[in-house]
Amino acid sequence: FFQIYYGDTHDLAADGSVQNTSNSGAGNPDQGVAVVRAKVADVVAAAKQGKGVPWKKYYQGSFSEPGIGGGKFSPLSIDPQGYMHGDAAFCAPLKQYVMVQQSGGRIQQTSAWRQAIILSFSKDGLAWSPWQTVVNISNLDFKGGQVTYPSLMALDGDDNEVLGSTFAVVFQLRAGNSSNPPFQFSMVNVTVSVSAK
Repeated sequence: FFQIYYGDTHDLAADGSVQNTSNSGAGNPDQGVAVVRAKVADVVAAAKQGKGVPWKKYYQGSFSEPGIGGGKFSPLSIDPQGYMHGDAAFCAPLKQYVMVQQSGGRIQQTSAWRQAIILSFSKDGLAWSPWQTVVNISNLDFKGGQVTYPSLMALDGDDNEVLGSTFAVVFQLRAGNSSNPPFQFSMVNVTVSVSAK
């Protein structure tokens, strides 16, 4: 399966019904982390014909809601961060998935907005560990800046979606709150280890 993680922009009532709110016209990006999926073979076959396929959103234990137009979703076990503009890959030595994001939110955790690069780990792609900081802007020689758009990079092998015990996190450094280029790119290496239990 292809799986896409994102901050769902719908506010949901306790019964799962949609209560649309607005934050500069974008809804509430801090509502929760949602995931949709579709079979790789279906996506590739449809793409060869210039078509799309239905994606299903995770809700109450199964991928049962329409990915487009489906209001209901079950938020995953991590807080949404930075619009969820990050990356995910499989870490072979850990036998776990890794997700990287920029920190903060537009409604919650606003003081942390783009101040750190954070990681989370999952054995099944649904239950995630708490976020762990790997880069904090205050520790860089780039005061007053922001870190944005992190991506994972394999340092060995030819498949960037399968990470080894050491992998890179590449991210953009921005001066202040600027969205104007030029941007500086930076990276840090992350090393993980499997501890015996």
